[in-house]
Amino acid sequence: MTDEQTGKKTNWLVWIFAAFGLAGAAAAIFIAITISNIGGGMREEKTPLAVADGNIQYRMGQVIDLQGNDLSVVTIISGDRNGGSGSFSSKSYQENITHNLIFFNRNSRESRKLLDDNKGNVVAAVFLPDQDTGFPLAIGDEMNDATNVAEAAAQAAMEEAGIVGAAERDQYKRRMPLKNYMAIVAQPNGEAMKTRLLIGRLADGEQVMTMDGIESVERFWILSPTEVGLIAQQKGEIFYCIVNFERLSVTRSTKIDVK
Repeated sequence: MTDEQTGKKTNWLVWIFAAFGLAGAAAAIFIAITISNIGGGMREEKTPLAVADGNIQYRMGQVIDLQGNDLSVVTIISGDRNGGSGSFSSKSYQENITHNLIFFNRNSRESRKLLDDNKGNVVAAVFLPDQDTGFPLAIGDEMNDATNVAEAAAQAAMEEAGIVGAAERDQYKRRMPLKNYMAIVAQPNGEAMKTRLLIGRLADGEQVMTMDGIESVERFWILSPTEVGLIAQQKGEIFYCIVNFERLSVTRSTKIDVK
């Protein structure tokens, strides 16, 4: 074999090995891209429902069925998905903050908002039956204590009636559907947040704002199918108030002197 033939054979071997090398590199790139796409498809995307500004992203929180009717409540929140729930702050969004409630009718498929926009906060809300033996439903921590007392009273009434089974309890609750609601809301007022009590009816969606500067509702009692009595703190003072859901107004407000 001549030197020229030997050189030609060596060149062909080099080209063959180079071709195998390029094919291997292409296969490795293809596998890497495929794995990356699979991994990306498994990641949970946190797409916001809306963006108010460069810092706040809104998304859906809970979906809560309101017992005894065809309404569900969807909470619109901001903050860390894994953060706490119910903490109210106008500056910190590290924890979940409820900005709005959407009422969705599962029969008619119609919906409406509690607040016109998402710029404020729903500090707490409670949905009420029209009987004192019914079970209220609270959203947010600020009315938990008052709701727990009302739930305990309803539980005692249920046990007194001899209702102990799960199916019987569900039937008992459905007989006393949620009818009305109260919510402490905070909305922008210049550079500050202004709190008010929002009262409304579930049946027709009518609602009004009242009690500027309310801070908390510590206790409430269902006095009649249309009236609720409550003890609230407003602008640093304590009041006993009667809310009338037929008139959608506070019909009585008595200051409790604590000095």
